[in-house]
Amino acid sequence: MPCNALSRMPFRPFSFLLLSGALALLGCSSGADDEADNDSSSATPVRVALAERATVVETERSLGRSEALSDPYVAAEVGGRVVRVHKDVGDRVDAGDVLAEIERERYESALSAAEAEVAALDAELEQLQRDLERMTEVAEGGYVSDSELEGARTELESARERREAAMSERDEARRQLRETEIRAPFAGRVDARELSEGDSLSAGEPAFRLVPETAARVRLPFPEQVIGRLAEGMPARLRRLDSDDDWLEGEVTRLRPSVDEGSGGVAVVEFEAPETWPLGALLEALVEVDRREGAIQVPAGSVVDRPGRQVVYVVPGEGENAEVEEREVSTGYHSADVIEILDGVDADERVVVDGADFLSDGTEVRVQEAD
Repeated sequence: MPCNALSRMPFRPFSFLLLSGALALLGCSSGADDEADNDSSSATPVRVALAERATVVETERSLGRSEALSDPYVAAEVGGRVVRVHKDVGDRVDAGDVLAEIERERYESALSAAEAEVAALDAELEQLQRDLERMTEVAEGGYVSDSELEGARTELESARERREAAMSERDEARRQLRETEIRAPFAGRVDARELSEGDSLSAGEPAFRLVPETAARVRLPFPEQVIGRLAEGMPARLRRLDSDDDWLEGEVTRLRPSVDEGSGGVAVVEFEAPETWPLGALLEALVEVDRREGAIQVPAGSVVDRPGRQVVYVVPGEGENAEVEEREVSTGYHSADVIEILDGVDADERVVVDGADFLSDGTEVRVQEAD
């Protein structure tokens, strides 16, 4: 186009303004996006979780080995030759079952002699009683002196004492005869047999070892500051350390102070043990010392130690970006996973779990919910 033709075209300033405005808007939009990106990238990434109301169960942990609730060894109460063995290793027994028998002859003879002695003394007592009654009657007429009457009374009293001693010997002879049958004192399973037919046993010598059917106990050592918090009747949970068995329920039945002053004590926990738990198994026990309903708890990683205080960082609102609030808290029970909050945080507030150590009050964070 010729220059003179261009010079004759009308001037349109409005088109120029539209182009300038569009370029300006484009520049402003780009700057705002950059600023938003910079703000988001400068926020500290954290993970959060909700403070929850829950039942806090405070426990004290200890280790111990399982024991029979009753003495597992069954000993011979009397000596003699074993004439018969009724139970062997692996056999199940009920309380009172005969495990073995010891020869009875000499104990039967001893009982017979003791019963004969009691019978003889009964007859003697009866005769002495009649004699005393007759002497008392004639003493009123002066036919018997006071010394003779007193002698008759003394003789009667002596016979009574001898009869009491003879009755004690008879009862002991009866007991010994019964004890020739070695019986199971409780239900369980024969774990060891220490005798055979024909063996000669002495009184008190072990004969069998029984594993109780269910009832068992464990002795748990605790330091002094813990044993003072325990009480009989407190519930406990137990499990074997060498297996994946479920926890079992038990109960503290006795508390025993240590022999050494200031060194704590022992809690005895009784429980019903399954057959798969052998005597001597190493057990982990958790004794429940307190239970609080509706307590507020947070993940253990959300509580941060600062000089002279403990704090939690709360993320207000529900958005992904926010400024944290530093809250000083009072804590209660601690476990490996959670910490009880006594004051400083309410239920359902979001608290920083991962990254809390690097925060301060007002730090801007970018949050995501903890798994």
